[in-house]
Amino acid sequence: MGSSCQNHQNINGLLKWGAVKNLELWFLNNPIERDAGTAGLGDSGAGFKCKLFPQKNSRPTVAVLYVATIPTARPALGAGSMAHLVEVLVSKDFGKHHFDVNEGVQFVGRPQLGGFDRTYFTALSYFHPLGGKWGYTEKLRDLAV
Repeated sequence: MGSSCQNHQNINGLLKWGAVKNLELWFLNNPIERDAGTAGLGDSGAGFKCKLFPQKNSRPTVAVLYVATIPTARPALGAGSMAHLVEVLVSKDFGKHHFDVNEGVQFVGRPQLGGFDRTYFTALSYFHPLGGKWGYTEKLRDLAV
């Protein structure tokens, strides 16, 4: 990404289109990106989310997500090369309690060296409605290089 996470700011855009049952097409863009005093258009992306199995009795919902990042930003603002994200998404509701466990790998291109660096990660989240339009969410994301 950019040169300094401390000074990094952006606005993310995500358009999801339900193409057919159990398949979403994703189009992503960071229309405004700022990093260490440099600002402009960020990277773009495209991908899909496909539900493989819906939740049924004790079986959780299982889906797969793929996103390709397209380097449309200037090198100071974006990844500078193609990146690919593949994620397995597992969700389960227990009454009003909703749990998500996501396992993924991201392949980020190395513009000067060729090839890809890999990053594996786990993301966990929990949601519970509190009343009316309010709810409680807790997210934990663990990145491993």
